[in-house]
Amino acid sequence: MNINETKNTYEFLKDEVVVGRILYQPMSYGIEITQVWTNPDFRGQGLASQFMLEITDILRDRNQKCTATCSYAIQWFEKHSEQGDVLFQ
Repeated sequence: MNINETKNTYEFLKDEVVVGRILYQPMSYGIEITQVWTNPDFRGQGLASQFMLEITDILRDRNQKCTATCSYAIQWFEKHSEQGDVLFQ
């Protein structure tokens, strides 16, 4: 999967098709995740969780943290407490 970063958006592409996006707001500590979206044609495949894993890796690489206002992202971090090191406290 390829990732394109544009203004306040990470786009996830598979064979040049946008399969999902994470929208965010820049913050002093990193980002606030405001929306996780999966293309309806690709739902039910666990892609949103893969997107979140990619974002946590990017944040670690950049030594940044995140918060979330998106209900999916909030629930994802609750289920994946091992990824909590990237959450801004």
